[in-house]
Amino acid sequence: MLEALKRHRRALHRIPEIGFDLPKTREYVLSQLRPLGAALEDAAGGGILAFFDAGKPDAVAFRADMDALMIPEPDGCPFRSEHEGNMHACGHDAHMAMLLTFAAWASENLEKLPHNLLLIFQPAEESGGGALAIAKSGVLERYGVLRIFAAHVYPAVEFGVLASRPGPFMATCSEIHARFSGASAHAAKWREGRDALRAGAEFAHALAAFDEALSMPHLLKICRFRAGSSTNVVADLAEVDGTVRTFNREDFEFLKSEIRRIASDASAPLGVTAEVAFSEPYPPLVNDVNVYERFREAVSGMRYHELPEPDLVSEDFSSYLERVPGMMFYVGLGTGAALHSPQFHFDEAALVSGAEAFRRLALLAD
Repeated sequence: MLEALKRHRRALHRIPEIGFDLPKTREYVLSQLRPLGAALEDAAGGGILAFFDAGKPDAVAFRADMDALMIPEPDGCPFRSEHEGNMHACGHDAHMAMLLTFAAWASENLEKLPHNLLLIFQPAEESGGGALAIAKSGVLERYGVLRIFAAHVYPAVEFGVLASRPGPFMATCSEIHARFSGASAHAAKWREGRDALRAGAEFAHALAAFDEALSMPHLLKICRFRAGSSTNVVADLAEVDGTVRTFNREDFEFLKSEIRRIASDASAPLGVTAEVAFSEPYPPLVNDVNVYERFREAVSGMRYHELPEPDLVSEDFSSYLERVPGMMFYVGLGTGAALHSPQFHFDEAALVSGAEAFRRLALLAD
């Protein structure tokens, strides 16, 4: 198993591609799937569905994401990216490697399976849209998917250890884009202007105070501020950007409303106009409690850690979970290197536990 995991991961690591545009990645995955007897079809313009028909009326699905990041990879890796400026710095090469290794096992063990298998190789997790496009296509319903699983490698979890939790697992996440429009004036005649910079600063300060007073689980941070073009001219425009994250849609809508209110309160007394926009968020990722219990049954005897609280990162796997029960779990790398970092590398032996978990989950009978 380990040799297959290494081979797949290193081949895919060399050819990182972005978004839906994944020609070399697709061709590698297809080249490994074609001999296995699965029914193959395109998904969302850049992905692949592999269906293993065990003659059952329903299916269990497993998903791996395929896309990489626009991060230059430093020298030193013997299987370094051949696509300059792109790197698999979030482990999607590992996710595909685990699913391809699992696919080879599935092709040899169809008679043991209590359910058909649908393997989803998904584009555009990082840039958004891949999971939603596949989920909206009706494929989960067409194949009678009972439940769906995904694994994500995680540097902060101990090497080879599986980790997850029931219920909220990852947050919904949206970018905040606040724009304050005023009027410029020479600093010596500042009363003739409307100070957008001051309005933006008032907004950032008031938002920080609001954030500190909140007791519900959330993240609310301003991370970028741009204003002004001269040292002696009142700024007519300020742009204040950040992120907001929660673990349910109700809290998310509440925070959006409050952010808009705070922007208005900060700008109106100064005669400045405020506009606040939010990027389209991934839904919160909530692990189904019943599926989680089946997962715990399946991985009994393996090294496992139940996470005490959800994570403030986000993942578009949540789009599938809005349609069928399922869950995501971490596969520990033990490196401590951050996701989305040029230093993101690991020993593929950690992936053995993830591939083994897939095997056990495929053998769960209802």
